[in-house]
Amino acid sequence: MQWLSRLPVWGVYLTSFLALDWLSYHWAIEPLAISLWNPQSALSLFLLLRYGLKQWPALFVAALLAELVAREAPVWPAYALLSSALSTLAYSAIAALLMRVGRLDLAFRSMRDLGWLTAVAAVGTLVGAAGSVTLYLGAGAIPPERWLGNVTRNWLADLVGILVLLPLLLRLFADRPRLFKFRPDLERLAQIASIGIVLWIIFGLEVFDVQKRFYPLFVPMVWISMRHGIWGAIIANFLTQVGLVLAMLWSNELASTAIDAQYMMLTLTVTGLLLGMAVTERWQLRKVLSLREVELNQALRFAGAAEMTSALAHELNQPLAAISNYARACQMMVTESALVHPLLAETMAKVVREVERAGESVHRLREFFRFGVLRRERLAMSALLSEVARVLEPHCMRHDVAILFRIGVGLPAVGVDRVQIEIVLHNLLLNAIEALAVSEGSQREVLLEAAVFEEDAGWVEVAVRDFGPGVQADLAEGLFHAFATTKTEGMGLGLAISRSLVEAHGGRLWLDDSARPGARFCFTIPTDENRGSIAEEV
Repeated sequence: MQWLSRLPVWGVYLTSFLALDWLSYHWAIEPLAISLWNPQSALSLFLLLRYGLKQWPALFVAALLAELVAREAPVWPAYALLSSALSTLAYSAIAALLMRVGRLDLAFRSMRDLGWLTAVAAVGTLVGAAGSVTLYLGAGAIPPERWLGNVTRNWLADLVGILVLLPLLLRLFADRPRLFKFRPDLERLAQIASIGIVLWIIFGLEVFDVQKRFYPLFVPMVWISMRHGIWGAIIANFLTQVGLVLAMLWSNELASTAIDAQYMMLTLTVTGLLLGMAVTERWQLRKVLSLREVELNQALRFAGAAEMTSALAHELNQPLAAISNYARACQMMVTESALVHPLLAETMAKVVREVERAGESVHRLREFFRFGVLRRERLAMSALLSEVARVLEPHCMRHDVAILFRIGVGLPAVGVDRVQIEIVLHNLLLNAIEALAVSEGSQREVLLEAAVFEEDAGWVEVAVRDFGPGVQADLAEGLFHAFATTKTEGMGLGLAISRSLVEAHGGRLWLDDSARPGARFCFTIPTDENRGSIAEEV
């Protein structure tokens, strides 16, 4: 019953094909009803490219109905069947070559796509036109001396139809949102009007010879293609071809200038597409170079920041060691005195612990940025999370924020550099607390989650979720780049450093876009069993 799903598509295709073929027949010349251009050929190729080669029966039915109904085929039905089969085979071969050999991008966005489409369509339609006209030659519908002329006209009509309409259909389906963003301005209206003015000059004033009258059409084509790239060239081609056919019908010069018009339409179409695609690719290259320049600047700044971090770590190492020694001496004196309040001894113990933690963090960061060293150890995930949450208790109390835990049952131990992962957790939790500090929401909670990674059991996924204002969409893409920050006093290095530390463990750090309200940052770290597959140094 799969064929039932094709009926709506086939219905639209058959209706459009027969309507276009009927119109073409009224413009046609010669006993084989060859018109200036056959837009229905583009419809057939689009159906195969967009919906697959399995749609070939629709092409056969459409071609047969056109021969028997719209064109009133000049020979008996057996030849109409053979002609329809030949046409179906030719277009199926063109589509197969474009999809399977040329790997045509259906968005039609590169010179490679244009080259493949032009070359394959030119050869395929020529073979199809030669076979079809030869078939009718054998049936006695045309004399032998007119075989070449009919093949040429049939080939040009099909090829021009494909090159004019198929790129338009491909871009329309690939870039539909752009249609709603189109806003006609004075320049665009002038460009459209220029096509009509040139056609009026050519056919209304008759100031040119028949062989030279089509050349002024290059002026609006070049103008539009240079200003609007491939989109402009596609639209200009379509409007020019429709206007040219209507102008020739109005001037009653269809038969006398048909072959000249076909050659000019083909030349004009290919020229516009080549120029438009070249302009579009230049724009794309400029955009890529601009992005690469931004990335290079950020990389250089981040490298400078890493060097600065290493230098600061070196300079701070001795002062922190001295502070640690002084704090320990004070702790010993406080412990030995019986007159000191107990809270002072507890406070001094905390001072010593925090100084040691700061010194270890600075030392490990220096090792990482200078040598890429990871000091892995086997840790329980719950203990790691609890220790970081304990350090941030004063911040939570200051901003009236609670940290909640959601740790999976039977979570395996992880094999990580404890200090580095603590730095990552510290950054993410502090960002979440500060996001809630500026939020007016009632849910002042940070959710700290840990579970086995769904995609690979050898990894643990850790998530930090807050219910604050969240991350703005325009900032989400560059959030992990160095110096990207929304804080007035921030440097924009916290998330960049955190990502480097996580990636050094073989994991990744990302923003979960589905979390609403608030923001949810996730990262993966290896389990203790999996750490053997991760390099100890980056």
